Order: sequence, then structure tokens, then C-alpha cells
Amino acid sequence: MTNSPTAVVKADASTDDDQRADQASDAFMIGIDTDGREHYFSRIRDCVTVIDGGDDQTQSLDDRPLKDWMAFVEQELGGWDETNVYSGSTFAHLAHQLGNAVTAGEA
Repeated sequence: MTNSPTAVVKADASTDDDQRADQASDAFMIGIDTDGREHYFSRIRDCVTVIDGGDDQTQSLDDRPLKDWMAFVEQELGGWDETNVYSGSTFAHLAHQLGNAVTAGEA
């Protein structure tokens, strides 16, 4: 992966609430990492915002594909607990989700 993010840029504490309120209308949650942080992606702003209990951080993707961020979290930040982004067919994704639900029901 070229130009991979090495650090998440910390948002100014005084703008945390404003940033959340001013989040792009297209932003959607792409997942929750293993540390419980929520990751939101905006195509309009070309960035990912990570929400971690008031310590919000934003990272510009600089025209890199979202899959690079997904891989960065997987490889450098411990991975994903859950994600709303997938590659491949819808059927394969639904089958995977069903398998997870069945496994959780057995516990």
C-alpha cells in the first residue's frame, strides 16, 4: 500500500462538537475497530473521522481508496470488530453475516 496513513491527525479539542455537527451529509459509519472506535467515511470531504469518546480524529485520504484505510486499520490498529464495508458479492457478504449471527447465537 503506497502513501499509507501512519498517524491519525488529532482534531482541535475546541472544534470536536462543531466538527461532529458539521460532518458531511454523506458520512457513514464504516465500522468499529477492536478498540471500540467508530470510523466514519465522507466522500465529499475525502476523509475518515474516528470517534473515540470525545477524542475525535480526522484523517484525509488524499484521493487514496477507502480500502487502503480499511487495510491500515486491519494491519496497524488491531483490526475490525465489525464493518459495514465489504468487497465481493452481496450474497457472500450476507452469507458471512448470517454465519456470524448463527455463531453468536450458539454462545
